[in-house]
Amino acid sequence: MLVALAVPAVLTAPLTSAADPAATTEPGWQLGLSLTSGVTTNEQVGSFESYVEGSDPREEVNAAGKGSESAIAPFAGASLELRSPAITLFPGSPRVFAAVEVLPTFTGPRRLASQGDPGEFAFPDGNFVKDLSDADRRAGLQRIPVETLMGRGDEITASVMTVAWAAGIGAAFPLEAWGRRLSLRPYAGWIRYGVLIEGVVRRPFKTDVGDGQSPFGQEYRAVVLSRREVLFFNGLGPGFELEMEVGRWGAFQPSIFVGGAAYRVLGNRRLEVSAAKSYPELFEPFPAIRGGDVLLPAVRNTATWSIDIAPWLYRAGVGLRVRWPGK
Repeated sequence: MLVALAVPAVLTAPLTSAADPAATTEPGWQLGLSLTSGVTTNEQVGSFESYVEGSDPREEVNAAGKGSESAIAPFAGASLELRSPAITLFPGSPRVFAAVEVLPTFTGPRRLASQGDPGEFAFPDGNFVKDLSDADRRAGLQRIPVETLMGRGDEITASVMTVAWAAGIGAAFPLEAWGRRLSLRPYAGWIRYGVLIEGVVRRPFKTDVGDGQSPFGQEYRAVVLSRREVLFFNGLGPGFELEMEVGRWGAFQPSIFVGGAAYRVLGNRRLEVSAAKSYPELFEPFPAIRGGDVLLPAVRNTATWSIDIAPWLYRAGVGLRVRWPGK
């Protein structure tokens, strides 16, 4: 958006012709400031597994799932560049440049894999379990099988962290085309970004209601496991820009550019996290009636979530650069 607002302002401002040698061939070091926007994309694969240890087989729950998503992250950022004088020893008299960038991203969490629809536990009529009185909870739960309760499920989500950093070094090769001065700018780039993963398991447990004998189902256990973790990645790879000067703006040289890059993600590309919680035996609350039966056994609930990042991250964008030619 910043680029979209800035480009018309530059193009409509009083400019010196780009064909004017005084506007394009200053021999010294040049400092440039750029505004850029675009997207990055990277394939991500998420999986989850949850299980109950030590439970009665009647109540044992095993869940597993796997899914993938293209993590498209829009960004709008800025870069600072230093460009050398023209090197006349090489054909085309290229200039060497180095740049650093900060790239705020704008993206939310994406669900990579899920089973059910984890959320607030609720009865089919929409009343949330946590908002009911004890009497209502017992009355409702003894009538409703656990499979009908809403809010049950497992999921793993991932989101790109708010800020990424990048840098590059390359060469700018000037040429004339369509009455404009262009630059072909191949470079080697580096990027660093983070991914936040969040995993959750929400499972209600209660006694069986299938035999129709009251007061089955009056006891309820809510199991909620969650974990969140951040993993940072570094990438190296080639990039290319096509830049077009649009003349002279006072003492400055504005230009517009379009480009892209492909980064090979280095090091460990997998993150795995887990969570566990143990629960004691739950006994019949009316031993005189039921003889102190165990309604829910002692169990340990465990969940594991993992994410695998594809080996390549791709980037594309446009921008506006304002360069100070120096003296």
